[in-house]
Amino acid sequence: SHFSAQCWRQVEHLHSLQGVGCAKEPVCGRRRCTGCIRDNWDVEEFVSKVCMGRFLTHPAFKITLAALIIGNVLIIASRTEMEVEEKYYGLFSAIDNVVLTVLTCEVLLNWYYGFQLYWKDGWNVVNFFIVACLCVGPFIPVLNNQKIFWALRVMRLMQVCTLVKGLARMIRVILQSIPDMANIMALLFVIMLVFSVFGVTLFGNLVPMYFGNLGAALYSLFICLTQDGWINIYETFEEEGITMKIGGALYFFIFITGGAFICTNLLVAVVTSNL
Repeated sequence: SHFSAQCWRQVEHLHSLQGVGCAKEPVCGRRRCTGCIRDNWDVEEFVSKVCMGRFLTHPAFKITLAALIIGNVLIIASRTEMEVEEKYYGLFSAIDNVVLTVLTCEVLLNWYYGFQLYWKDGWNVVNFFIVACLCVGPFIPVLNNQKIFWALRVMRLMQVCTLVKGLARMIRVILQSIPDMANIMALLFVIMLVFSVFGVTLFGNLVPMYFGNLGAALYSLFICLTQDGWINIYETFEEEGITMKIGGALYFFIFITGGAFICTNLLVAVVTSNL
């Protein structure tokens, strides 16, 4: 119609002047122009999807946010000293409020950019959980603890690591390796449980300090896994005679070889395969 054609001419004219949609709805006299409504929708889409996306992914914004988080972490580290905490408590509290405001604005801007897209990233979910706890925590007695707030703020430092390409790749590899590593850890626990039962049965009466019960045996075998301190345990076997010396040597040799060496190499192989 004549009115639609008039509106489209106005839209095209504004496009040529501004490069995007019309800034406001043109008045057509009789009814609202559907073309201008669609153009306004295009402007909103351009602002939310293009402009906001460029802003959130811009290196300057990321560097500023990372510097703010790192600075807040350094301040939290300095607040562990009671003298510094008491002297600059007001300044530190103001900085915490500023950082929390910036983090909240970041979440809102990401929601404006794409609400459903925001929840597809695991780091965004963690960030929302941290910001929500920091905002709601003061009103909940269970969460109203300054140490909990400090721990939550320090957790944001993990996201800063994702801004570095090499560190981000390592974090991604570790996260991808968690299922396979969990299987290896379960296998290792089964091996430790079996050898703990053997240890309590064979050496419980002679070496009660290390194998007197299942808990002590598991702890002793964990020390053997670290390969730091198992010599002290074996020296106790040597004091009990030649039989215990040979039996203990075989026992520790089999467990350390199968538990420490093989399982540790399997963990390394899993992580390496995901690089």
